[in-house]
Amino acid sequence: MKYFVIILVLLSFSKNLYGQASKVNYVSPVDDQLSIDSLLVLPSLDNVNGLYSRPLESHLKKLIDESHRFSLEPLRAAGNINSTDSLSQNPQLVLDLSKGSKAQAALSLGIFKSPKGFQLKIALFSTRDGSLLLQNEKREIKGFEIKKLEGEVEGLYRQLISSLPYDGKILSRQLTRVTVDLGQSDGIKSGDVIPVIQIIKLNRHPKFKFIVGTDKEIIGQIQITKVDKKLSFGQIISEKENGIIKKDNKIVAQRSVTYDKIGGGQKGFVKVGQKPLSDRKDAKIAFGEDPEEWKPQPPPTFGEVGAKFGFGSFSNKTQLASAGSVDAKSGIYPRINLFGEFWLTPEYIMRVDLTQGIIESDNPLSGSEPESLSQSMTKYSLQFGYTHNFTGDYFGPKIQALLGFAQSRVFVDDTNPRGLTTTTYSGAMLSIAGSTPLGFVPKWKAGARINFYLFPHLKEEPVSSGRDSNDTMTEFSLFTSYKWMERLHLIGSVDISLYTSSFTGGGTRSDDANNISQSDTSFNAGIKYLF
Repeated sequence: MKYFVIILVLLSFSKNLYGQASKVNYVSPVDDQLSIDSLLVLPSLDNVNGLYSRPLESHLKKLIDESHRFSLEPLRAAGNINSTDSLSQNPQLVLDLSKGSKAQAALSLGIFKSPKGFQLKIALFSTRDGSLLLQNEKREIKGFEIKKLEGEVEGLYRQLISSLPYDGKILSRQLTRVTVDLGQSDGIKSGDVIPVIQIIKLNRHPKFKFIVGTDKEIIGQIQITKVDKKLSFGQIISEKENGIIKKDNKIVAQRSVTYDKIGGGQKGFVKVGQKPLSDRKDAKIAFGEDPEEWKPQPPPTFGEVGAKFGFGSFSNKTQLASAGSVDAKSGIYPRINLFGEFWLTPEYIMRVDLTQGIIESDNPLSGSEPESLSQSMTKYSLQFGYTHNFTGDYFGPKIQALLGFAQSRVFVDDTNPRGLTTTTYSGAMLSIAGSTPLGFVPKWKAGARINFYLFPHLKEEPVSSGRDSNDTMTEFSLFTSYKWMERLHLIGSVDISLYTSSFTGGGTRSDDANNISQSDTSFNAGIKYLF
């Protein structure tokens, strides 16, 4: 009797142990974040008063509704219509719009019409934290028919879904038999061996934060035994731990490829039945003697730096109370401009400019020594601003507004008697700039910029011309650029600046001045690198 009780206890313990093993819970937070069963379509945006956004948004909903992998959830919250870029920069907007919905992810569609055609952008956001998961876009789509654009939207949607790091999931498990949500329409065949995976890490773009890759772990394998159009049935042939494979685990529909080794001592493999590339008639042209892998250069995403060299015409004029007008002119002088623009986000930027010029002129004050004057001009500015892209493309038509600090200093040799002074103009600088591609001249772009100085201030050395001064500073620029390479653009500009000051009260100089004016016109050319 005693042994019978011991045997019952052991059997009960082993049963509990097996039950615990069969209930293994192995779900990483990252994997759970990418578990998507239902989708929500956020209000779409275009730049033609909804003419295209409404029908294309309806078509996107139809694609989801017809899918056997996802269900379409209705939009329950109201809010402003936002661009995909705005949503990616502000996850709270996604959370507000998806409030009350059961969807695990939300799709946003943007449509922008430009002289070059249409740009479509589609983005997938997590409704758990509002973060951007995936995005896809296509530019310069020709034609304006709704039917054609519906086909483009469908292509972008299917590419986006195929970019998810898994193809399907397990719908149910009974002992070692499973049902999966992939079938003949997904390319599944009887006999296929499908890995069951766990996503353990997301690799995101350092700037735009969408997913660029994932780290996965294979936790088991399933062999497909029966295939229907949208479902398949299989048998678990291996798993990392007993009971680790369960409902909602993710699967990858791998398709095997068989290779033959290339003969003749060459290295590498080709598909069975495929002719080696080296046997093609154009092999020598296509590959050469030392072929290297070609990869398309990714577009710039972080900013640009550049340099312009040019020549200017400069006038530094002071109206003295006794001696009259003193005007030091230089018909031509060399100058250099260095600049950098850093794209903090697709819309917000930081810009730095530094300009240096060396100016030689005659001493304009009669009887003053020395006879020739050396002048040097130094300008610098630091600004932060906002960029509005009319087409959603950074290189398309756009307008910028920037605010920051700027200073312009013109050093002048001291003379006896004194005519000109060293001046330093400074103040808060507001810049408005706009540019657009020249559709009739490929790769060319033109624009203009105007700088207004808010509360400008003049400082003179070694003496002052008056007790108080009324100062104005204005700068204007016309510029153009040519896309020489993907990351190298040739640039040119005409820059004009005018600074004036009028004085009241007596200054510290022997001959008081009524006003000062400095005018500068320059022609510049250079190059910029985009990174």
